[in-house]
Amino acid sequence: MKNQELSLLCSEESAEAVIMGCTELPLMYAGEKLPVPVFDTMECHIQGIVDYMFKE
Repeated sequence: MKNQELSLLCSEESAEAVIMGCTELPLMYAGEKLPVPVFDTMECHIQGIVDYMFKE
């Protein structure tokens, strides 16, 4: 069901990727094969923080 909704949204809006801007959304879609690339904002922020902390 979730994947069908996302597929429909992507086809109607011609989305090339999806931003998971809420902490619960990546959990909802965990393990799902999705039709477009997905970006988890929490993961992006954490990676940015770690990169900043360890830069020379």
